Amino acid sequence: MTIMPVIVMVFVFVPTIVLMVSMPYLTRETISFGVTVSAVQFHSEPLRQMRKSYARISATLHTYHPIHCLYHLPNIR
Repeated sequence: MTIMPVIVMVFVFVPTIVLMVSMPYLTRETISFGVTVSAVQFHSEPLRQMRKSYARISATLHTYHPIHCLYHLPNIR
């Protein structure tokens, strides 16, 4: 296996994973998961837990995909 496809995949997947995982934290305080909420609700505990849960699940799923691709890369001819 050559190193070039691995480097390309890392440079493509890593920024994408970081953006997808941090998306709930990068939006405005009045928008949470595409819904307009007040600033008080944005900082409430249930929404904090939802953002944390989304980040955890998203990180797990979005990390699995590139690892799976790298695992199967040598089998592609």
